[in-house]
Amino acid sequence: MKKLILVLLFSVIGSANAANRVSLTKVFFAVDQDTLDSTAKSNLDLNLKILRETNSLIVLDGHCDSRGSSEYNFSLGQRRATAVRKYYLAHGIPAARLITVSFGKEEQLGLWDETTPVDLSINRVVGTTILVI
Repeated sequence: MKKLILVLLFSVIGSANAANRVSLTKVFFAVDQDTLDSTAKSNLDLNLKILRETNSLIVLDGHCDSRGSSEYNFSLGQRRATAVRKYYLAHGIPAARLITVSFGKEEQLGLWDETTPVDLSINRVVGTTILVI
C-alpha cells in the first residue's frame, strides 16, 4: 500500500508543472544528522508564514549526500523530512496536509561532483513544496 501511495504521489508531483508547485526555503542538515539547528528553524518559521495562508498539500522531500548505502540514506532522508514535519505540526499545520518522502541519495539536487564539503552539503536538505492541485 505504501508503495502505491508513493507512486501516486510521484505521479502528481511529476505531472504538476511549475505553475502548480511553489518551492519554499530549504533547510540543510549536518553530516549524518536529522536535527534542526537554529538556522533551519528560522527558515521553517519563514515558510510557516506562507503555509498558514494556504490549505494546499505540502510535500516535504528529504535528501542526502552520496556517502553511505542507499538503504541508510533513504532512512536518513525520511528522518530529516519527519523532523520538518514535526516542526510544522507543532506550529499548527494540520497533519492531513503534510506528505513526507525520502529520496535518500538517489535524487541529487544539483550537478555537483561532491568532491568538496560544500558540494556534499547541498544535498543534505529537506525541501518544502506546496502543491496547488
